[in-house]
Amino acid sequence: MEFVKEFAIFLHKNDIIKFGDFTLASGKNSSYYIDLRLVP
Repeated sequence: MEFVKEFAIFLHKNDIIKFGDFTLASGKNSSYYIDLRLVP
Protein backbone atom coordinates (compact mmCIF):
# COMPACT_ATOMS: atom_id res chain seq x y z
CA MET A 1 0.00 0.00 0.00
CA GLU A 2 2.95 2.32 0.60
CA PHE A 3 3.88 2.08 -3.09
CA VAL A 4 0.43 3.29 -4.13
CA LYS A 5 0.71 6.30 -1.82
CA GLU A 6 4.20 7.17 -3.09
CA PHE A 7 3.07 6.76 -6.70
CA ALA A 8 0.07 9.06 -6.14
CA ILE A 9 2.37 11.69 -4.60
CA PHE A 10 4.77 11.34 -7.56
CA LEU A 11 1.93 11.87 -10.05
CA HIS A 12 0.71 14.96 -8.20
CA LYS A 13 4.13 16.56 -7.64
CA ASN A 14 5.07 16.15 -11.30
CA ASP A 15 1.74 17.55 -12.59
CA ILE A 16 1.00 14.22 -14.28
CA ILE A 17 -2.44 13.99 -12.69
CA LYS A 18 -4.66 17.03 -12.88
CA PHE A 19 -8.08 17.66 -11.37
CA GLY A 20 -10.77 19.79 -12.94
CA ASP A 21 -13.20 19.54 -15.86
CA PHE A 22 -11.72 17.83 -18.91
CA THR A 23 -13.12 16.64 -22.23
CA LEU A 24 -11.33 13.48 -23.31
CA ALA A 25 -10.49 12.56 -26.90
CA SER A 26 -13.52 10.26 -26.84
CA GLY A 27 -15.73 13.28 -26.14
CA LYS A 28 -16.56 12.10 -22.62
CA ASN A 29 -16.11 14.39 -19.62
CA SER A 30 -13.80 13.59 -16.73
CA SER A 31 -13.03 15.22 -13.38
CA TYR A 32 -9.35 14.22 -13.64
CA TYR A 33 -6.72 13.76 -16.34
CA ILE A 34 -3.55 11.67 -16.23
CA ASP A 35 -0.96 12.73 -18.82
CA LEU A 36 1.35 9.71 -19.06
CA ARG A 37 3.44 11.47 -21.71
CA LEU A 38 5.09 13.31 -18.81
CA VAL A 39 6.32 10.14 -17.06
CA PRO A 40 10.12 9.98 -17.38
